[in-house]
Amino acid sequence: MIQTRNQTDDPDAPSFHPRALLAGLLDLVFPPVCQLCGVRSHAGVCADCQEQLPLLSPPWCQRCGRPFPPLATGGEVCAECRGGGRVFDYCRSAGYYREPLREAVLALKYHRKTRLAAPLAELLAERLAALRREADLPAPDCLVPVPLHWRRRWRRGFNQSLLLCQELAKLLDRPPVEELLVRTRATRPQVGLKRTARIENLRGAFALRRGACVEGRNVVLVDDVMTTGATVNECAKMLKKAKCATVVCLTAARQVTE
Repeated sequence: MIQTRNQTDDPDAPSFHPRALLAGLLDLVFPPVCQLCGVRSHAGVCADCQEQLPLLSPPWCQRCGRPFPPLATGGEVCAECRGGGRVFDYCRSAGYYREPLREAVLALKYHRKTRLAAPLAELLAERLAALRREADLPAPDCLVPVPLHWRRRWRRGFNQSLLLCQELAKLLDRPPVEELLVRTRATRPQVGLKRTARIENLRGAFALRRGACVEGRNVVLVDDVMTTGATVNECAKMLKKAKCATVVCLTAARQVTE
């Protein structure tokens, strides 16, 4: 009989990991590159491109995260949040919707460069950690992506907000990613619509998934881009209506309008 040696017989013997070998072979055949500039990089975005990202920084509205002019006065909350139209508790975005962050979001969304979800999620994790310290917020009970209508998701093949959620969960001690919301009807693309048209376009477009329970839970809602906040606000309405405790919105980018 041929006896096979147990690896534990020789603690100095190299271990064999099929997954590691496969990953190494794939790196040789398909070298990992920066998804923005193409330089070889094991990160989705290389260090040089990361340094060029137009990240947001204070001063900003303490509630929705809208950036203020550097010398702005008039309190810590923007006029829109003071007006009472916001339903979510807080919102933070990683950066301005400008190059190269805009390119990263569009590449993820429309060109299937899904490796960008991980570095974008790292930015969201940093924003959430800072907000939790500032506002003394509890850890999230679940992460919820802004849903796509089933036809759009079928055409695209994935929901970019769900990808961001899944990568964010890996960084936050894995709170569950739950698709608690559904898009009840197809809507016009928000691009190019004025604020009032955006709000009307999304009115009644979301609903809580049948059987979903959010009462008393702290939810983090994730999307790719925020412009007026109409999308995340409409989603937050459904979550708050179901007696969710807190809704914190995170987006990779924010398009700031005058």
